[in-house]
Amino acid sequence: MISNADKENVQKAHEIATQLVDELKGVACSKNALLAELGVDILRSVTEIEQKLKRISLANQSES
Repeated sequence: MISNADKENVQKAHEIATQLVDELKGVACSKNALLAELGVDILRSVTEIEQKLKRISLANQSES
């Protein structure tokens, strides 16, 4: 059983990760090749984290 505080923390983390994904999309589209490459690499990692947090958040909602 996940506590309400944990559920809130996961939800907040998911929201922040979603915002970070949105911001990194801009970095990945940079005209600077190095910056764009690094942006794409980081975007992949953060997207994976965001998806995991989304799954946890959805599981928490279905428990409620």
